[in-house]
Amino acid sequence: MSARRDEQGTGRELGAREALSREVNERIEGAAQVLDPAGEDRIALICECPQRDCTESLDLTHAEYEAVRSNPTHFVVKPGHDVPAIERIVRTGPHYLVVEKLGESAVAAIDIDASGEDAVDLIAFWQARATQLQQALESRVVIEQAKGVLAERFQLELDAAFVVLRAAARSQRMKINALAAEVVASHATPDAITEQLEAASGR
Repeated sequence: MSARRDEQGTGRELGAREALSREVNERIEGAAQVLDPAGEDRIALICECPQRDCTESLDLTHAEYEAVRSNPTHFVVKPGHDVPAIERIVRTGPHYLVVEKLGESAVAAIDIDASGEDAVDLIAFWQARATQLQQALESRVVIEQAKGVLAERFQLELDAAFVVLRAAARSQRMKINALAAEVVASHATPDAITEQLEAASGR
């Protein structure tokens, strides 16, 4: 079912909100490239829908997101967060949709030029997204720290440490950054990590 909670406003206003979300994701991707120059890890991005209260995140590879960004009117959103009045779905990913802006929203996506009440609205929206950006960056940092801890503790390559961390989080239906925080905060290894290491060694 498509999002309906926050479709108030003109197509241009909604398109401008999505353009601001895309700017946040570009900063997230830039920070991720510093930590992962090879671009092999997945990036935790925010949903680029126009809903003010959306806090959904999306995991894409650098290549997947670059493919979306190659067209300035294309955006990545959570399934169900598309707004048919201003966009159409052009591609479906494993856990995300790629939508194309139409009409006024497409113009806003390319060139944000807000003034008056629109500007106040967009500033408030940007402040909320900035908070999400900070949270996403902090999450990325703790994951990198956990990879380093596991690599040193169990003599693993960083890539292998990430595979163990990700598999352990999935086995417990946890967010990977939550399990990473446990790894970093304690000298004891979480049971989920130990189980994954034992499974990998065939014990």
